[in-house]
Amino acid sequence: MSTWQPPWRVRPSPARNEEKRSSPALDGPPVNPHGFAALWRESRRLIIGVTIACLLLGGVAVALFDYANQRMAESLWLDLVEHQALYDRERILAPLQIDLTLARQMADSPLLLRWAADENNPALKREALAELNSDRHHFHDGSYFFIPSASGNLYYSDGSRQRPESGIVHVVHRGEADHAWYTAALESSRRVQVRVDADPTLGDAAIRLSVQMRHGNEVVALIGSAIGLDDLAQMAPVSTAQGIYSVLVSADGTILAHPDRRLVNSGASRHTLFDLLAADDERQQLRDSFDRLKRNASAVEELTLTIDGRPQLAAMTYLSEVGWINLVLADTSQLAGHHEFSLSRALLGGIILLTILTALTLLARMVLRRQA
Repeated sequence: MSTWQPPWRVRPSPARNEEKRSSPALDGPPVNPHGFAALWRESRRLIIGVTIACLLLGGVAVALFDYANQRMAESLWLDLVEHQALYDRERILAPLQIDLTLARQMADSPLLLRWAADENNPALKREALAELNSDRHHFHDGSYFFIPSASGNLYYSDGSRQRPESGIVHVVHRGEADHAWYTAALESSRRVQVRVDADPTLGDAAIRLSVQMRHGNEVVALIGSAIGLDDLAQMAPVSTAQGIYSVLVSADGTILAHPDRRLVNSGASRHTLFDLLAADDERQQLRDSFDRLKRNASAVEELTLTIDGRPQLAAMTYLSEVGWINLVLADTSQLAGHHEFSLSRALLGGIILLTILTALTLLARMVLRRQA
């Protein structure tokens, strides 16, 4: 007869203990203390192969990621410089068009035409100077010049009281180097001339806007105004973002406005955009782009140029009214794809490394289970 014992005093039977020890649901797979060493001995080729494959795939993924980011960044920046070039075109042309329109109206003045033919008539001179001084306030810099072809007398006023009462500040002569702008404007087949030149009489280098006054086919006088290069620099070459700037050139590539004032044509020195390019093929591509713009074959030309050893995206437009070309350049070494995506690249590299470790861990578990 068995004696009753409380549950906490009852010892489990050996059979029940053996059943618990053999239960896979409770114990799980047995662990081989030498499993990892055995795994390396038996599967090291597989492990090395998987690691190399993951590294290769990761390298390809990073390379494709960088390529896609670079193409996307260049596309975005190219759209930006294209829109900036179109905006700069309108901003530059606005004051020039106002001055040229006013100069054309003054060139058609019957009073000024009569005075150009009879310069020594005091009554005509008094009335003509009064008209010129009245209209000069509408020019961008508030000045005008008037040169009868017969005498070469340069009448000029900017409102300063230091000018002589006669209005004549100088006599210009065709063919003189100091008055190259006058010679070019007088002899041009185009009625309107816009040039950057320095005249010691009129001051520093400036943009001369000249309109021929004609009596039939004869040029009887030149009339116009000027815009200082400092004013032009405020209109055109500005940096809109890091690494982006504008350049204004003439049809032959002469630099008219540039953030680096040393490159701007001042009459004594002449720099062209082609001089800044090191490769002949890029010079030819730039000439071809200029030709297409001047033929109105395209509104905007896009090109990649190497300037100062750095690749730069360029978008250019043609200012047909004055025969200039405006370029907006973006230094690709400072684009977002080179810096702002570095964190994304690091994140992608971390994901790839985590994938490799996960693959190796799963492989180890699988081999160890097989060994067990």
